[in-house]
Amino acid sequence: MAKKEEVPSTMPPPNLRSLRWASVDEEGKARIDILVCAHRHAAHVGGFTDSAWKAVEVKEVWFPWTEDPKDADARGIREKQSGLTRPQ
Repeated sequence: MAKKEEVPSTMPPPNLRSLRWASVDEEGKARIDILVCAHRHAAHVGGFTDSAWKAVEVKEVWFPWTEDPKDADARGIREKQSGLTRPQ
């Protein structure tokens, strides 16, 4: 049985370095069955370029349907979003 790190809901989420140790099997191998990404903004997925993640086995990565390049509606949303600017 894998050891799991419990994070109380009142605490802020752990940073990526501590998250990689959230599921370690009996052999000491870090494994994550499903990694769920809200969307591909750097603030949400940029930390996965950290070399510490090379030691983590990730079985599946889930993105929302809006990130599917084959979905015409999703492409339309991304195209519209790319034309938006932030208020000054």
